[in-house]
Amino acid sequence: MVQNKISWLDVAQAELERANKNKQPKQLAKAAKLMSDAMPYNAEFAFQAGSALIFSKQSAQAIRYLSRSLKHKPNYINAMLAMAHANAELKNLKQAKHWLLEVKKINPKNKVVADNLNELEKALNANK
Repeated sequence: MVQNKISWLDVAQAELERANKNKQPKQLAKAAKLMSDAMPYNAEFAFQAGSALIFSKQSAQAIRYLSRSLKHKPNYINAMLAMAHANAELKNLKQAKHWLLEVKKINPKNKVVADNLNELEKALNANK
């Protein structure tokens, strides 16, 4: 009789998929963090954890994972946009603007930047 071995990575991936399917933001964030922490050099897992944390209203923690993602993949536009989102959620509007401008340097016609930069600048000017 041959037993199939199941790795912890398979279990974590299954948990991630189940949480995503069942639309459970906190479980999704927990599973995504586990994957990223287990494989800290993987930019995709770090981005996934950061995105899940934003979705579950944990933007301060998200920044840690998104920073890790950008450390390993510096021009990762989706991670930069997520950094802008997380910072905006935390009312760090200058940082949010910084990340939108970084994306604009790489992709001047990025729709997310075009849709959000003017509103962000208005909010910054209103706070002066």
